[in-house]
Parts: sequence; C-alpha cells; structure tokens
Amino acid sequence: MHKKNILLIVHCLPYPLNSGGRQAIFNGILAIKDDYNIFITYPDTDTAQDRIDKQAFLTAIGENVKLLPFVNNNTIEKRSFVQKVSCKMIALLNKICKTKQAPPNPYSYWIEELLPKSKSYIDHIRNIIKDCNIDAVQCEMVRNLPLVLSLPCNIKTIFVHHELGFTRHQLELESLSSDFYDGQTICNWAKCLEISLLNKFDRVVTLSSTDSQKLRNAGVTTRIHDSFAIVKSSQVANLVSDNPLELSFVGPDNHIPNIVGLKWFLDKCWTRLLQADANYHLRIIGKWSEKNITSLSAQYPNVSFMGFVENLESAIQNTIMIVPITIGSGIRMKILEAAKLGIPFVSTTIGAEGIPVQSGKHCLLADDPSDFVDAILQLKDHNKRAMFIKKAHQLIEDNFSLEALKRNRLALYASIFN
Repeated sequence: MHKKNILLIVHCLPYPLNSGGRQAIFNGILAIKDDYNIFITYPDTDTAQDRIDKQAFLTAIGENVKLLPFVNNNTIEKRSFVQKVSCKMIALLNKICKTKQAPPNPYSYWIEELLPKSKSYIDHIRNIIKDCNIDAVQCEMVRNLPLVLSLPCNIKTIFVHHELGFTRHQLELESLSSDFYDGQTICNWAKCLEISLLNKFDRVVTLSSTDSQKLRNAGVTTRIHDSFAIVKSSQVANLVSDNPLELSFVGPDNHIPNIVGLKWFLDKCWTRLLQADANYHLRIIGKWSEKNITSLSAQYPNVSFMGFVENLESAIQNTIMIVPITIGSGIRMKILEAAKLGIPFVSTTIGAEGIPVQSGKHCLLADDPSDFVDAILQLKDHNKRAMFIKKAHQLIEDNFSLEALKRNRLALYASIFN
C-alpha cells in the first residue's frame, strides 16, 4: 500500500531533546513515521553545529524522515504590503505600550507571532508540497498558525497545539506587574486571531483534554483530537531520593512561565523553607542569562545554576523536583520526566495540568506558598517519597507510552484521510 506523505512545519529542528516542546515533536514523529513518509521543514541557519544536530537527529529518528530546512540566503527581501502593515502595527504597539522604568513589554509579541510569514518561506513550503506530493500538512506551535492561510486548499491541514497562546497571555497579564497601556485589549486581540486561525485547519490536536475543552469554550469549531506527549519510560523506577533536602527546578529562562514560576517560589516560599531547615539547597537546571543568574544568586542563598546539562537523569537524581508554574497551558514534560526517572515532585495545580496525577497519591499539589512549603517538608518522609515514586511511574507506564501515542495519532490520520 502506498504511504501518504506528510509535511511537518515546526519552529526549529526538534533536536537535541533539551526542551519539552522538542521532546513532544520528536516523539510525535516517532509515533507515525513507520506508517507515513515524513518531511520536516523549519527556519534554519545552517551553521556547523546545525549540520551536526541534523545528522544526530536523522540517526536518532530512523527511516522515512527527510529534513528540508529553509535557509534564507537573501539578506534583503522585498516586503509585501501585508508585511509592511504588520511592521507598522508592531511599531505602533511598542510605542503605545512604552513606559518609563517598565519591564520588557511582552504584549507586542503576542500579536507578532500571529502575523504572516515571509514570502520566501511560504514559497519554500509550497515548493515542498508540489515536489514531494504532500498529502497533509501538520503545523506545530502558535507561531506557525498563520501558515494555514498560505497552504493550497486541496491539502489536508492539522495543527498541533502545544500550549494555548490566549491562556498563557491571560495568565501572564494577571501575573506580571506593569503599567502597560491596555494590555487586556491586546490580549483579547491576539486571542481572536488565534481562534480564527485555528478554525481554518481541518483538525486541531491538543496534548490534554483540558486544553481541548478550553478551545471549545473559546469558540474553536474545528474538530479537536485529544492526544498527549510522552517521554521514554524506564522499566523500573529505582532512583529513590536519599536526599530530601536537595531540590531541583528544570527549565530555561527564555520561557516566561519558567521565570515567573521560579521567582514566585523564591519570593514566596524559599525563605520560609530555609527557616524550617537551613540545609535546603536548590539547583536550577537549564540555560539562564548571566543577568538573571547574577541577580537571583545575589538575592537568594543556597541556590545554584547548573546551566544546560547533557544528562538530565544525573542532574536531578536524588532530588525533589519542584514545578511552581503559575501561568501557561499544555503539558509539563518536566513532570513526565520526573515520574519516569523516579523523582518525587511538588507542583502547583497549573504545573500539573493535563496530567492525571492526584495529590497525595502520585505527588503533592499546592498553590498557596505556605502549602507548597509544607508539601516539600512532608517529603522528608522516606516512605512517602517511595510511594509517590512508585505510583507516578506506573501512571506514566499506563498512560504515556509510545505504543499508546502511536494508536492515538494513527487514528487522527485515519479520520483525516477517510
């Protein structure tokens, strides 16, 4: 039987697997590559390191996958009328939102990521569709939503929603202290754009049933397919933490929910925890700017920045993972990773959203700072840690396996092509 051809449009090469988004995309490809021919495109700079990463990706992913990255060799590209209007819109938003002594303005980006892409990138995508006889196009990440307006009308289109933009924007608006002009209006504007673009696709895929319901409530009428993200799971969770005083936080600072969540924990919880036991230590894993490292290290004792680590398992072994995320949506790969590796964790409700964990059975959930501190202190109990590790690991085995993801995604494509 002839295999159909699927083009994936992503924001970057999904390798190395150093972020939750890349892991979710990589495993999504693994789930369908044996049944379909997969072509992948994304904006690329084609540096020496990029070429090394491409080869490593192709080796890791296996057969039936071809990379067709877009490298813009034109230093100056004549802008279309729409792009000229878009640039003026961004400039106007920046001017309106500019205030003295204000933090960096996130609002203009909410609109900017939903604006049309360059003509050269669109032409590149259209050429792939024509030359490779593409049967369906799958876009991933909010910034690729606008591409649906430029795809041939006879092509099946799927959008994989890793994190609902309008949900993240609203929570950011409520969490960030600022004097920006009319942030709520810009937030609503971006939401309208996001919903209208989603309704142009043939299918929308979410990584949790919670996000699916949020989309329906927001006005998405396109058929929504509930899916999930996975991590490769070990057979036995045997990394029982023997050091409950060592905490770990995983995530880079280029993702706003990580900055907001970590600062919430340090501002609201860290001093209380050290007052209860001055021997607690926090290791922050992921790439953080020198500015943030210097600032946070000066303010808070017993905090170490580990940077990007090649081996996450070694970095978080014998720790308690904290997930103090207060804004965002989607699914937290760091929780799946912790459960897979046998690492007990404490999370906020939003941090664990989309994962069917129960507080007191698989982990401890807390949204109030004093409750969050109390949850960490409870994990001094060795037997409680061991129970959470066993239950959480079994949850991952039962609900987030590659086999289950394969059945889920193949059902999606069967419905599309039938």
